[in-house]
Amino acid sequence: MNDEFVVNGLPLPPLLIELLKQDKWQHPGDEVMRNVIPFLLDPVDLLKFESMRHQSTRFAEVVVRWSFHAISGAKSTVPVELPWLDVDKVVLIAVNKQIGDDVAIALDYRTSIEDPRVVASEWHDNKQHLWSEVTPTFSEFVEKIGIKLT
Repeated sequence: MNDEFVVNGLPLPPLLIELLKQDKWQHPGDEVMRNVIPFLLDPVDLLKFESMRHQSTRFAEVVVRWSFHAISGAKSTVPVELPWLDVDKVVLIAVNKQIGDDVAIALDYRTSIEDPRVVASEWHDNKQHLWSEVTPTFSEFVEKIGIKLT
């Protein structure tokens, strides 16, 4: 494991590490993101590593208080499954461009440590903030948004 690229005790996927190192982790455009995640209605920014670390730490502290359908799996007596997010097993990789939109895309490590699934937040009736799978793996997400390594 590359200890340099760890967020909240979770190692970033090797593909993401390479994309970051090569400065290829770039937003593909709002239209591409809407095509890949049609339920994500607001634009997002892809996060660089330090922002992933900061946002993910802050997220774990804030979302449970604000009822963003997230809970600490370590504190739960039952398994935490979608549409709930386990804040102990998530790294944010994109967040809303505009303050107040409150949307995000995250790596969900409940499925795999090496190639976690990608989930995104979804507003229901402008009241309930749920999480849905975007792709079963991060590598599939990268392929769908068209980012390539050199």
